[in-house]
Formats: sequence, structure tokens, C-alpha cells
Amino acid sequence: MLLLSGFLGNAYALNLAPGLSVSGGNLCYGAFMMTSVLFFLLERDVFILRRVIRLVVVVDLFNIAFSFLASTALSDPAATNPHATPAALFQQSIPLIVLGGVLIVSELFGLLFWFERVKRWRLSAPLAGAAYLAGFVAMLCLDGIVFPLVAFGVSPEIVAAVFGGLGGKVLTAAAFSLPLVAFMTFWRRQFVDYLEADVFTWRVLLATSRDLIRELTENDRARGGGLVRP
Repeated sequence: MLLLSGFLGNAYALNLAPGLSVSGGNLCYGAFMMTSVLFFLLERDVFILRRVIRLVVVVDLFNIAFSFLASTALSDPAATNPHATPAALFQQSIPLIVLGGVLIVSELFGLLFWFERVKRWRLSAPLAGAAYLAGFVAMLCLDGIVFPLVAFGVSPEIVAAVFGGLGGKVLTAAAFSLPLVAFMTFWRRQFVDYLEADVFTWRVLLATSRDLIRELTENDRARGGGLVRP
């Protein structure tokens, strides 16, 4: 999804109604965020988030390397370029790829922070679910606002384009929240178990796997047990 979003975002947009359009990049990005959040809620395992963040970094590095190689090849006079694709197109995409990766990681952290903050409030499952959905939709809409403003600068034309297309971003975010609604409705017991689980500590996310395994082993020995399998 991450690989495709960088290409489909420039390839097409769906015009759903006058003034309401959704780009291919937004569709892939929304699908990625929805899938990541669902995996996190289903598995209730913070290590999944660690691996998702590593995936984002690896995909970004791949996209940067691909753009650099494509730009280098297209700049070579000996290269065959039947469609006259400009090398500058790939050169300019590298900083945008870096920005996109930074925003995705920041937004995943932001959603985790919001989820854990709501969990501390000990709300009922319907209220907590509504708060989770509101945070998810708001984060996807925020990405559609922040990315173009940071990437292309704040100007009257960019601001008008960003907020003029806000309807499509809201529609996309709301559509991708439906699987989360289904999970909270039909797998309510699992969602309640997640809400009742211990509050996440940020140190777990930042520590290495070796440190965590050693800490689990030491804690188990202190309680007189055997080796804890991670």
C-alpha cells in the first residue's frame, strides 16, 4: 500500500461530485492506516507497531533509492526515454518521500498516544469507541492538510486547494473508519479486553527486543518462575 500510494497519488483522482475528489494516494494511505490500527487493536501487541514503523522506514528507503536511480538513469544521455519522462520529476520526489515517511510515523505515534489517553479515562466501550473513531478520522484529515502545506508551502493557492478538497479527505477517512466500527461492534469482547488491558508504557516501544526479553526473564526469576517465552 505504501509503495503504491506514492505512484497512484500522481496517477489518478476520483471525482465523486463537484468539488469532491479523492486521489489514489489518499486511498492507499487510508487503507494502510486502517490496517495498522486494526492489527494493533486485534492483537493488542505493541510489538506490531514497532514492526509497522520499521516497515515504513524500509519502504521509504526503497522509494528514495528507486527515485535516485530513476533520476540518474534518465539524466544519462545514453538512456532510452521514449516517453520523455523528466529526471527532475524523480529528483523532486525524494524530499516528499522523506516527509511522507516522517508524517506516517508521527501519525502512528499520535494515534497510539490518543488511544492510550482514552483508555486511561475508563470510559464505557461505546464512548471509548466513538473517541477512537474521532481520533482516527481527525488524524487522516490532518495528514491531508499538513502534507501539502509543508511540502509546497503556505500560499493562497495551496491553502485554497487543500481546504477546497477537504470534503474528499473527510469522506475517505470516514469510509476507512467503517472496518473499525465493525470490529468494535462484532468483536466487542476483544475491544473491551483491549480497553481493560494495562496502559501502555512508551519505554516498551523504544527499548530493544533483547532488553525486553532480558527484563522479562529477570522479572520471572524474581517471582520464582522459569524462562518466559516472548
